[in-house]
Amino acid sequence: MFLRVVWASLRRQGFRLGAAVAAMVLGSSLFAALLNLSFDAGGKAGRELRAYGANVLLFPREELRGPSAGLEALGVAVEDAGIPESSLGSLDGVDGIVGFAPYLYSVVEVAGQAVVAAGIDFDRLKGVSPWWKIDGRWPEERAEGLVGVSAAQSLGLASGSHVWLRYGESTSEADVAGIVETGGPEDGQLFFPLPLIQRLTGRQGQVGLVQVSVLSRTGSLQAVAGEIARRLPGVRVRMLDQFAQADEIILGKIRLLLGLVAGLVLIVAALTVGSTMFAEVLYRKDEIGLMKALGATRKRVAAFFLVEGMSIGILGGVVGYGAGLGAAALIGQHVFGAALVPSSLGFPATAALALGVAAATSLLPVRRVLAMEPSVTLRGE
Repeated sequence: MFLRVVWASLRRQGFRLGAAVAAMVLGSSLFAALLNLSFDAGGKAGRELRAYGANVLLFPREELRGPSAGLEALGVAVEDAGIPESSLGSLDGVDGIVGFAPYLYSVVEVAGQAVVAAGIDFDRLKGVSPWWKIDGRWPEERAEGLVGVSAAQSLGLASGSHVWLRYGESTSEADVAGIVETGGPEDGQLFFPLPLIQRLTGRQGQVGLVQVSVLSRTGSLQAVAGEIARRLPGVRVRMLDQFAQADEIILGKIRLLLGLVAGLVLIVAALTVGSTMFAEVLYRKDEIGLMKALGATRKRVAAFFLVEGMSIGILGGVVGYGAGLGAAALIGQHVFGAALVPSSLGFPATAALALGVAAATSLLPVRRVLAMEPSVTLRGE
């Protein structure tokens, strides 16, 4: 009987409660969208940030010696130490690694000038450093490479140029597919396919440096670094802390912004529900006085209005979650270019929050109901 009375009351007051339900739907939808995005945006934003370069470097564990040691600042392990290229396949199975690119550095002679040349896997490099600015095109043939913009100027090279590389008594010829500009040390270097540089230097199957791009989450970078060290005991793992900290700071600010916006909208929704319930109490004060005069207890009358307020929260939470999930999917597709993975906590959290907000904002109007005296109310005072 109690629920039937509540349902009949809600149907009669439908238009007046519409504003409160709409406000709760708006607040719940935004909360649901931001909740789903906050769980999934970290990974997607991290992937976007990983497009700007590697944040973990792998070096041979052996110390560099002799004339090659001068290249250590570049992460170069040339004649004295190396990482077996065949062992790098185990990195593909490490959770959190977006991509990796092996390098083999050496000092070669081009047109009578000594220059740093790197053998790299261009297909993997595109996944780790897609931001490289190429004037020309990426190499497609076995004997094609890239030349840094500064090196191209000093050597007189351009896209389409033919070059001879000399290393000791060994020589190799290649074509320049494009000129690369990064604003870093790469501008003064040459880049050719890894097998070409391996053959030229007589270091088949070896690499001197591996750049690894790891998806950064709290604590995940250290965990991935530990897993790499376990799988490749012959390497030294170095994390680029400045990149890791930047990732965490940016993602933290994104979550903070999402939380602040959601909180402000929910406050507005709570004020709307509270004011609507206050108006309902004032509008129906004669009905309240009559119910009390007919024997209804104060708790019974208060429960009647409290359930009405909670019904607003339930309806707003359910509808708002569906709308918020759709909004989050659109944001994920247009901002991150990927489908959103809904959080399992999304619906229960949204429903619980909407119900809690509606119940809390209904308490003050309910206190007004409890304070009403039927004799005074029915006299119109």
